[in-house]
Amino acid sequence: MRKVVLGSAFGIAALTVAGVAQAQVVTWEITPEQERSVYTTIYRDRGTVGAAPVREYDVSVGAVIPAEIDLYEVPAGVTYAPARQYRYVIHGNRVVFVEPSTRRVVRVIEP
Repeated sequence: MRKVVLGSAFGIAALTVAGVAQAQVVTWEITPEQERSVYTTIYRDRGTVGAAPVREYDVSVGAVIPAEIDLYEVPAGVTYAPARQYRYVIHGNRVVFVEPSTRRVVRVIEP
């Protein structure tokens, strides 16, 4: 009986750790002025990136962007350093930051 309880406890702990690792929240300490600057710089240059396929997909934080959606490097004009490690896609009038290796949405900036 003791082995079953210990095995179950380890199993639950492993699942909990995996769930926490998968649902990491990215915290950007960014002022409203910095956020506006990031948004404006990227949105202003939206014509230089390819058009995303006309398709609805979830862009909420934690969602995974479909593979057929191109992700773009953050332009050099964005001076907020934490944004530079991500890629982005424009969805409607929102700038969506994505973790490149997992394609998970980490932040959405709206006008």
